Amino acid sequence: MSGDALSASGLLRLKHSVPAYQRDYVWTPKTVEQLWDDLIEHYRRYSVDEQLPNPEGYFLGAMVVVLDNVSGKFEVVDGQQRLTSLSTIISILFDYLGKLNVPEPHRSGYEQVARECLGQFVGAAWETNLSFSNNEIETFFLNSCLISKTRSEKETYWETEWCRSKLSKKKSAIYRLYEAIESGYGKLDSFINELGDDARKKNRLVSLFRLVTECVVVLRISAQSHTNAYAIFESLNNRGIRLSQADLIKNELLKVALPAEREEIIENWSDARQHVDSSAILGLPDLLHFSYLSRHGKVKANDLYENVKAYVASASGLALSYSRELAEDAAAFDALTENYDSKWSPDTHSMLNDIKNVLGIKLCYPYLLAAFRKHSKDKERLESHVRLVMNFAFRFLKVMDGSVEVLATAVSEASLLVNQGRSAVEVANQVFRKHAPDVQFLTMLETASFPSTKLAYFAVYYIEKTMMKGSVPLPHGVEQNLEHIMPRTPTKKDWPAIVEAKERDSELFKDYLWRIGNLLPLPETINKSIKNKGIGYKIGNGTGNEYTAAALALVSPKEVSKYLVDGEWTYESIEMRQRDLVTSFAVQAWSL
Repeated sequence: MSGDALSASGLLRLKHSVPAYQRDYVWTPKTVEQLWDDLIEHYRRYSVDEQLPNPEGYFLGAMVVVLDNVSGKFEVVDGQQRLTSLSTIISILFDYLGKLNVPEPHRSGYEQVARECLGQFVGAAWETNLSFSNNEIETFFLNSCLISKTRSEKETYWETEWCRSKLSKKKSAIYRLYEAIESGYGKLDSFINELGDDARKKNRLVSLFRLVTECVVVLRISAQSHTNAYAIFESLNNRGIRLSQADLIKNELLKVALPAEREEIIENWSDARQHVDSSAILGLPDLLHFSYLSRHGKVKANDLYENVKAYVASASGLALSYSRELAEDAAAFDALTENYDSKWSPDTHSMLNDIKNVLGIKLCYPYLLAAFRKHSKDKERLESHVRLVMNFAFRFLKVMDGSVEVLATAVSEASLLVNQGRSAVEVANQVFRKHAPDVQFLTMLETASFPSTKLAYFAVYYIEKTMMKGSVPLPHGVEQNLEHIMPRTPTKKDWPAIVEAKERDSELFKDYLWRIGNLLPLPETINKSIKNKGIGYKIGNGTGNEYTAAALALVSPKEVSKYLVDGEWTYESIEMRQRDLVTSFAVQAWSL
């Protein structure tokens, strides 16, 4: 290996490429702004009357590269976040040289330095010195940092239809680049405009430009092979330059893989990353963790890298097979969360939606990945496994308040059974019933309160579905709402005793308000009509907009009158109704 201490301008003038296996640009505005703050603080320490007579260097750390003999570019193994961020800083300073009308010859000279740091004009077109394997990132970077020189030109470019589409994805590398430029403008605007005198502003800008290009120093370590580069990278990481476990795993795969395997590993990794980049509920570290839980057994998220490292090093070819598993599971995750198979039953679609949007329990997905791999073409068996994990997750986490660690253990054990071809009944008997037995579930559900409209409707929906014996109530939405029998805002006229109880203990009132015994699914037309009226009016008012309406297909509203106490709806009414609903229907509604 060899090492060179390079100034920012010396570094950025060289051709670097970000390979496909590298993570995307992920620095947040907070991280970019911290770099700006550090540079500005360094400037303040050494400047005298907006000049830099004798500045010290500012060390930006070490980076690791490998020369690609074919392209002649240096492949960045570690350091692309800093390279990219430095490029955005140079781009903004470049714009300001013209904005402040810096006098010649400084303006032309420094503009030339900026251009040379950002790119070259080759074959009648501009090319950036820092290139990306992702063509969309490459295009955005080129146009935002080099071709669109001024802020107004950048903003015009960002308003194009293509850019608006890409910038709508808030987790994407393109959006992070956009944020880095926008936050950089904010920092430089504030720093320059501290001064009122135009001449001093220009001196400050020129001096800051010199500091960034000449005083920022990076130790660039050039390795002779990828194997050496990854060893150096890991050594640096172990000494405090921390990356996510996803980044470490990716580099570990490439480190142990044979040269002929690397291209497919890169493709598989890229496929997996693209699937989760479009997800609002899961990131790449989650997918890595859940895929491992689903296939190889229990592991804590913090220990994932060490486990994967040991696994792929245990035999030749495992790095490649692991990358294939990951790509397969990423596609499966997409099918389980976004692109449902039209051949699956409506119930399967509905339950997958509930797992994602209502329960929000991500640890269901290791089990679902295993079920998908085994039964994606067998809609009945797949449905049985989807129902099983949804019911278990609701029982264990939402009702019994179980621990996430135990949930992870149970899900991993159950996933391995699915991999072996065990049925949903066998999995329930061997794993899930141990952690969420009927007796304990029913006992806790009898007094459960769900202060969330989505979760509360989930509970009454599945009870109602069981009561309707085959018919299906409408999902929560425009046509059917969640009804509170005892209303959220009771009036003294219609609910005098409840108002008094609420004034005595508002927390107790809230607890009873959201208990299953106080909740109903109800058509939107009836719900709007009865609003906060008294219990007698809600049960029967002769208008057709009431719990006992002849046209109402739902069962539970018509039985509310059974639980009145001396003609009133009370806390005791809620307790009695919830006890009956739970005892009669809960085990069937959430069967294991």
